[in-house]
Amino acid sequence: MTLEQQFLSTAGRINRKIFVQYVFAFILLCILLAIPTILLNFTRSGFIVEIISSITFIIIELAMLPGIFLSVKRLHDLNKSALFVIYYILPLINIALLLYLIFFKGSAGDNKYGASPLDDDYDENFSENPLPKSLDMMDILEQKFFSTVGRVNRKPLILYLIFLIVCGIIGFSIYYVFFMVNPAALYMDIVSSGEILLMYYLFTAYIFITMPLRFLLIRRLHDLNLSGWWSILGIILPYGYIVLTIILIFIKGSIKENKYGKSPLVRDN
Repeated sequence: MTLEQQFLSTAGRINRKIFVQYVFAFILLCILLAIPTILLNFTRSGFIVEIISSITFIIIELAMLPGIFLSVKRLHDLNKSALFVIYYILPLINIALLLYLIFFKGSAGDNKYGASPLDDDYDENFSENPLPKSLDMMDILEQKFFSTVGRVNRKPLILYLIFLIVCGIIGFSIYYVFFMVNPAALYMDIVSSGEILLMYYLFTAYIFITMPLRFLLIRRLHDLNLSGWWSILGIILPYGYIVLTIILIFIKGSIKENKYGKSPLVRDN
């Protein structure tokens, strides 16, 4: 199993040991990053504060990205759909989900997501096979929006980008109406409490509607016969996800079959 298959793929399953190791490594990283954040309180240089804050944010987001895919494969080990990963955006429920993934034992033997990761020959016989066709709505949604298996052409990415633009306009309009033209916004106590609450809900909605974009971008990269690791550019570049999405919209995928599967434009007879 390659590093991409391990950390940037939703195919297959992982057991509790691998997931717990990731969680502890992420917690340790956050503790280490807290040190320069604390030291920022002793400097008056706005430039240094901005630089360190930006680097810290990039490092945390880079570390969180594999966590999404590892969580999906842990859900698969429990014979659960990847759609449950969206519970990470809900307060308290996200903690319950994390504890569930850490402490609950995976299903014994094979399930519809693949062989048991406890099999001795699991890594040697690992293959990124698509999820089986199913009439179950959760399986269909997972294959479309929460899977990195296979390839996707430009059309789904364009449609999803339009969806994000519409959601962005709606979110900005809600914020503008409530806190820019609302007379009640003149009172600081209302602004300080209501604005923070609304901003929280808007940010939660942003995370929810943009999460599938991570999966679509990787499958779009696969359509170009590129590794999913290129999706990291969406994190480290300024406005990275926007730039990467626009670039991938204008580049045509390979017609022939590549190492990530058949072209999405070629229909099976």
